[in-house]
Amino acid sequence: MKTTLRKIVFSDRAVCFMLIAVALLTVFAIALFIHAGRIERNNASLKTQLSEMESLKAEVLKIKGMVQSQERKIGVVKTAGVVSSLEQTLTGIGLKAKVIKPSGIKKAEGFIEEDAELIIEGVDLNKITNLIYKIEHSHLPLKIKTADIKTTFENPNLFVLTLTASIVSKP
Repeated sequence: MKTTLRKIVFSDRAVCFMLIAVALLTVFAIALFIHAGRIERNNASLKTQLSEMESLKAEVLKIKGMVQSQERKIGVVKTAGVVSSLEQTLTGIGLKAKVIKPSGIKKAEGFIEEDAELIIEGVDLNKITNLIYKIEHSHLPLKIKTADIKTTFENPNLFVLTLTASIVSKP
């Protein structure tokens, strides 16, 4: 029986080609199955990377918005100097400065910091507080570097305010 089966299989070319084709198709199907598994694993890892990137995208957009708002804030100051900004702040409160003079310019990492010294005589604590609040909460990037408050001899309720303020701008 074995010999007749061998004779049929090997003597007939069509049957021989069919057996070879079945063997090749089986090998091809196994290779395809292995490749499909690799593609699924790769797809799963890419999906996790995509979800991580999407979560980081929200943070990047938030930081970008903060940077752009700060750049817009600095861009407003590009034409105005620290002296004119302080004068505008003083006139808004109703104060008059005895002396406002620029004291220096420093350059650091793409920004310019311009300093000015301000002296106001005969001012009460309420107006000093209002001035400091206006400077600190201004839409301009102003900051107070130093402040010195002294009483006057004529009236102990009035003070002499010496203030050093700076403004940060782009070159």
